[in-house]
Amino acid sequence: MYVIRVTDHDLASEFIHLPARLNQQHRLWSKSQQKHAKVLINRKSPFFKQGEAEFWILNNFRGETIGRVAAFVEHSISSLEKKGFIGLFECINHFKAASLLFDTCRDWLKQFEVEMMEGPVSFLPFQIEGVAMEAEFRQPTPFFQSQTNYLTQLYENYGFRICKSEQLLNVPSVSSLLNEQKRMQAEKMFAESEYAFLKIKKTDDELIAEDIHKVYKSVRQGSTPIPSVADIVQWLRLLFEQHFPPLIWIAYHQKTPVAFIVNAFISAKPGQVQNETVFQQLVARFSNKNQSLLNLSLLVHPDYQSSSIPAALLSKLEEALAEQTSPSYESFLLMNTGLEHFIKPSTSDLVDTFVKFEYQFDQEMLNSTFADSKSFSRD
Repeated sequence: MYVIRVTDHDLASEFIHLPARLNQQHRLWSKSQQKHAKVLINRKSPFFKQGEAEFWILNNFRGETIGRVAAFVEHSISSLEKKGFIGLFECINHFKAASLLFDTCRDWLKQFEVEMMEGPVSFLPFQIEGVAMEAEFRQPTPFFQSQTNYLTQLYENYGFRICKSEQLLNVPSVSSLLNEQKRMQAEKMFAESEYAFLKIKKTDDELIAEDIHKVYKSVRQGSTPIPSVADIVQWLRLLFEQHFPPLIWIAYHQKTPVAFIVNAFISAKPGQVQNETVFQQLVARFSNKNQSLLNLSLLVHPDYQSSSIPAALLSKLEEALAEQTSPSYESFLLMNTGLEHFIKPSTSDLVDTFVKFEYQFDQEMLNSTFADSKSFSRD
């Protein structure tokens, strides 16, 4: 097996098209992220103003591509942030193949004096980091790097440890999210003049992207990558291209952005032929309903996380939903499990669990490396 650094158009094409080829037997496989992956591989992504990345494919001895991976590092690494990142990992169910890809990332990241690597991470729009821990295969979507359970086993067998776990919950009703106590707290916050809540419209994307970026920077944990202002602008524009506009608010305290929430409608008719739109595939994966609401993000500045800001943002969401005659919604998909504490007790279904892994470079190897394998760059 050969690890090959992506350096030309043909190798980039192999990198981009591998996921679809590995999963082509699944009817709902999405190709909608391919053009964004191409921008990233061609180093035209805004990420390269703040960091570096490298991309590799893995070929077998017949010249067939059987795996791929990317490694990322930010220029802002400090003595307290000794971490690199891996992502866009796809591979056949073969431990030796996966180990070669992980070894390549580890060796490349070591030159930046990092002490561990974390993944999966992605700089593609509409992709939430993490690997699904589901027991059976479900149709993947561009929102999640979610493959069969064997991928999580490849991480763990190599020596990665779970460092973060998130759950996607389905709340049956969106008609009344807050309990009475939380609603009163939200109303009190609305009455305090130093707080303001701005609803975002399509024309505001460039103006408010910097404010959203400031909130991202405030909640950054360790060296976790954050999207650039250009990434956020692109993300907002893609959201507003959907049939129904997203519901987005930014919370300000004394004119300083301290939190934001992003919710999007997703819709599909049961049994319809799927196209490659992001939200229809989400419904196909997570819901049998005609219409659902998905919480894409809620971030709150650390100094305000004990306040009632999340409840106030949910109250704004309730008001907006009550005023709208369409679309009709039937459930609330909740990715940010911290938000669940602000929702009144209800029976919520666990849809999926997503995990991130980290690997310490100085830890004892679980398995030996493979001396008979080769790695080269085709310049």
